[in-house]
Amino acid sequence: MLSMQTISYDLIIIGAGPAGLAAAVYAKRSGLKTVVIEKLVAGGQLNLTSSIENYPGFVEITGAELTDKMFKQAERLGVEFVFDEIVSVDLKTKTVTMYDAMYQGKAMVIACGAGPRKMGAKNEAKFMDNGVHYCALCDANFYKGKDVVMVGGGNSAVEDAIYLAAICSSVTIVNLTHDFNAQEVLVKSLKEQKNIAGIYHEHSVDEICGDKKPEFVKIKDLVTKKIQEVKCAAVFVAIGRVPNIDLFHGDLNFGKGGYIVTDEKCATNVEGVYAAGDIREKHYRQIVTAVSDGAIAATAAAEYIRLQKKK
Repeated sequence: MLSMQTISYDLIIIGAGPAGLAAAVYAKRSGLKTVVIEKLVAGGQLNLTSSIENYPGFVEITGAELTDKMFKQAERLGVEFVFDEIVSVDLKTKTVTMYDAMYQGKAMVIACGAGPRKMGAKNEAKFMDNGVHYCALCDANFYKGKDVVMVGGGNSAVEDAIYLAAICSSVTIVNLTHDFNAQEVLVKSLKEQKNIAGIYHEHSVDEICGDKKPEFVKIKDLVTKKIQEVKCAAVFVAIGRVPNIDLFHGDLNFGKGGYIVTDEKCATNVEGVYAAGDIREKHYRQIVTAVSDGAIAATAAAEYIRLQKKK
């Protein structure tokens, strides 16, 4: 059997979302030989954002456009990218094992982001990607002129509901909390939509009903426990995110919700390992804060590597 090739770098960055791409730029500008390992495509969840109006320097830009600019900037600086699935990660030795190669670094930045949180409703798994969706931008067009349900009350849910209202016949909103937890400007825009069929605060989706595809949902009043039915062709969900930490159990300290605990330099409890972006425990998760994390983590990693060389 042939031995697996081991490729050495100064810094290994896991994840090519905004945090990972920003870390790559700062690492390369610090003189570090840098590789970014990403399972899917550069940009991550950023690619699913149709319109960004709160990123400094751009009055309005799509997530895909911003991703393209970030990726090209890192690529032009000489950052290497590997698009493949990771088999395992050894944080103590800073080693990432793929199916056909191993990558070893002097430091590492974890920027894997987070995935959509599931509702836990009956039949949610049965209809996943066939009537239950976690990305309105990706799948709304399948339900043009049809009735849909939007679950959630934060910025993402309200943005998605507005987007769905422009395509679907009607949108019914189901929200766990007593009111929206979204920016006022978004809530105002939502209430201006003509085809919002209903807004149910303090409700949850209890069951998704139908044969091959959803036909209606049963929603539960969390106060009275009363169940009622809402006709729909699809359910869109935006109720938060879950950090992608499956590769790192047993090594890192985790906080509330399973997010990685770091200090102000984005350093984890494992020496030479940093976490940046939505995977890190923090108060706010925005594109601009992810980019900030990436810059801080890469700068701290460069400082760590320099100190190690002096020892």
